[in-house]
Amino acid sequence: FGQYGKISKIVINRNHNPGDPRRASASAYVTFAHKEDTLACILALDGFYHDGRNVRASYGTSKYCSAFIKNVRCNNPDCTYLHHMGDAEDTFTKQEIQAGYVTSGRDVLARQQ
Repeated sequence: FGQYGKISKIVINRNHNPGDPRRASASAYVTFAHKEDTLACILALDGFYHDGRNVRASYGTSKYCSAFIKNVRCNNPDCTYLHHMGDAEDTFTKQEIQAGYVTSGRDVLARQQ
């Protein structure tokens, strides 16, 4: 993922399925330092095939920290929630996400035009 830009954070989850190795999967949650790098990565990897398996890449979602919402200091140094307002162009409603309006880099490019 680093070829697309500076990574701020990465979390990798592996789902091993001992009963059926064909169903084993992995997921990576990558946070880039610059949002333009995120789009470049999604556009490059979404739909790519690796070892005969389809790679899916899309924007993730994040929630606001409850302390931030209450306008108090967050005391959790490992808090993964947002502590600042997101940019308006990066914000989508729950309905837009549920309707599949914004899931891929191509959706974002279409919205920008």
